[in-house]
Amino acid sequence: MLITKIVQLINKQLADELISELEMLSYMDRVIDDINARLNTTFPTFTDFKEESVENVDYIAIPDKYIRTVIIPGAAFKFYTTDEEGGYCSPKYEEDYKQNLFYMERDFSFSVPDEYRADEQGYVSVSAVGTEVIEIGKFII
Repeated sequence: MLITKIVQLINKQLADELISELEMLSYMDRVIDDINARLNTTFPTFTDFKEESVENVDYIAIPDKYIRTVIIPGAAFKFYTTDEEGGYCSPKYEEDYKQNLFYMERDFSFSVPDEYRADEQGYVSVSAVGTEVIEIGKFII
């Protein structure tokens, strides 16, 4: 999904705010940091991804489904948390973000492309020969 489109969708989620792409990138990067911590991955931040090109950039590291369900509500939640100076605000954004982050962890963690796995930190990878061998990171159980 194009980064400009993601920013537009976040602004729409924020009741049609007009937050610039440059300002929004920091909130979006914080969501990527959360995803990386939760899934033990190395997805590039939007800022890092954008540095590779000055043109409109298509962020392809994470599937669009998770951009819509995790990154957009997560960035909205992080914006409101910062905007309200850390006060507890917008619990619906927080609830949606945390629930969808859990679903992403549950459903996508075994599908993370090899290039984004934090293989030096013991990522979870499942492969089976019949049903006898399960590989977890670099250990075989």
